[in-house]
Amino acid sequence: MKTLILAALAILVLVGIGAVGTPPDDLVERLTDAVRKHCPDASIDLNEGFAAMHGTMVYTIHSVSKTGEVSERTYQRKGPNYKGFMLNVSLRDGKYEGAAATPQTLHEHYFATFVDAVPADEGQKYYEIRFSFGSQIDPGLKDAIFAALPGHASRKLGAGATQAQPAADHADKPPVLKTGIVPIGSLGHPLGSYLTLEGKRADGFKTGVRTLIVEKINGVALDKPRAIWVDNLDLPGETHVILKGYESIRMIGSPNAYVEAMKELGKEALMPQAGWQVQCFFVALRPEKGASTISP
Repeated sequence: MKTLILAALAILVLVGIGAVGTPPDDLVERLTDAVRKHCPDASIDLNEGFAAMHGTMVYTIHSVSKTGEVSERTYQRKGPNYKGFMLNVSLRDGKYEGAAATPQTLHEHYFATFVDAVPADEGQKYYEIRFSFGSQIDPGLKDAIFAALPGHASRKLGAGATQAQPAADHADKPPVLKTGIVPIGSLGHPLGSYLTLEGKRADGFKTGVRTLIVEKINGVALDKPRAIWVDNLDLPGETHVILKGYESIRMIGSPNAYVEAMKELGKEALMPQAGWQVQCFFVALRPEKGASTISP
């Protein structure tokens, strides 16, 4: 199975071979109005298509695939903070021939990116769309941008969606959990299974000392290493580690309900950088090699 690296997807998934052009004036005006109404301080550039952004920062990231496979190398990438956004809309010649299905929303390390390729000029051109946004972006701004994008009226809404919920919110529908079931974890085994992990600590910006790059599970070498947070054990650097324990999950970040409640109270919601999401982690029960002290 080919590894799907999110970083590459976010940058290359819609890169076409046709010439890049600026969208027509009416679309530029519509997008500009949507952005300016809700975010007057946003910067807008028309050098190569339509580009708007506000509240951005530079991240240092380990590339991680959808299956949890991780690269030991880090790279820097500009993206929105938890309240920010980055929007790029350009007009390209020819038909879209990218490998990625569109529209879809890529849930990345610190933000989400909606991508789409909308036919134009009777199929002779297409709009290339990339819209990255933080977990706590102003809902009014998000809805206004989606409403102004090409193809918005013709997009099919997902199950349970309404006109107030753009189709992009449902393009990547999350799984449904039910009481009584035990889901498969990021390591490929049911949560709670007794596993033996072998690997080394990840060393990089903001990785801490508890991220394990897993190379073997139950003695079987992985095609690609996977990263997982070890919840109760500090890992030594540059040392081969063998741990026995189990994988579990929890929710991290702050839920949207908290933000809405603070708005009703007229208060500002203090948000962590991580959005509301599931975190997979490993609980070490027996350190076999390379580590010895387990936190309570």
